[in-house]
Amino acid sequence: MSKERFYTTPSSLGSYFGVGFNSPEEQLKIDLGLLEQEFDEDAEDRMLLGRVLEDASLDYFEKKMGITITDRNSDMLFFYDDKIKGIVDGMTEINGLKTVVENKISNSKSYVFTENMGYLIQCQAYMLAKDAEQCLLCGLYQGKPVYKLIKRDEQIIQDIKVMTDFIVDVLMGLDDFSNYPMDILERYSTIRILPEISSLTDAEKSDLKTLVAYKEQIKEWEKKVKEIESKIKDSYEEGIYDDDVLRVTISNNERAGGYDFNRLSIEHPEIDYSKYLKPNTKYKTMRVTLRKEK
Repeated sequence: MSKERFYTTPSSLGSYFGVGFNSPEEQLKIDLGLLEQEFDEDAEDRMLLGRVLEDASLDYFEKKMGITITDRNSDMLFFYDDKIKGIVDGMTEINGLKTVVENKISNSKSYVFTENMGYLIQCQAYMLAKDAEQCLLCGLYQGKPVYKLIKRDEQIIQDIKVMTDFIVDVLMGLDDFSNYPMDILERYSTIRILPEISSLTDAEKSDLKTLVAYKEQIKEWEKKVKEIESKIKDSYEEGIYDDDVLRVTISNNERAGGYDFNRLSIEHPEIDYSKYLKPNTKYKTMRVTLRKEK
């Protein structure tokens, strides 16, 4: 399954910086062809939605912002001595400045893509590619248009160059992953380069396979629960049913909405919201992927 690949991509840089979808170790194995990038049905559906809606999203921001977006996914770019490969979603000019356009379609419940560091690093890489002074990161988040104008950051671009040089050297067999530039990881991420677990017992492997099966069953049962709840709730506006067997209460409720940080950040960019964050919470996680049988 191994393959020759002597470049990295703007989308994978986030993982190498410790702020992407994969850990740095996983991303290296993917780039070496030792690990297959796997997507579940939900992820594949999100990517399909993004491809279908991308042009319409770019058309919206053209009209909304009074700009013209050209070079939409036009050419495959090889830049920084051909060590980085990628395609920009478009190019425009805002306030007289050359501007890269990066478009995303996201329904994530955990983060707004305009605040995702992995995407911000991706934008800096494209600014390096096109020698641009800023990037318009825009798109649809949970069906609503959002955008952020990101200025070129020479510190991040320098770190992109250092990380890219290292990763390409590792891919070419000229360096070892043990020499990973930890200072860059520490600058952007709270994750660590994890040590390898040399082996698992047969009993542990069996438990983990069972865990994956249980999680799939939970997912299926949760789907059935929602189907039954929706069917009954949609049949009655509200009320109480009570007999010797069941007591059912259906009521309409309301709770205060949260703050719209997307709107706040656009209308008040001068506020540093990081000052109001609560302390970090420490917790241990475990992610298990059952490999598909060949």
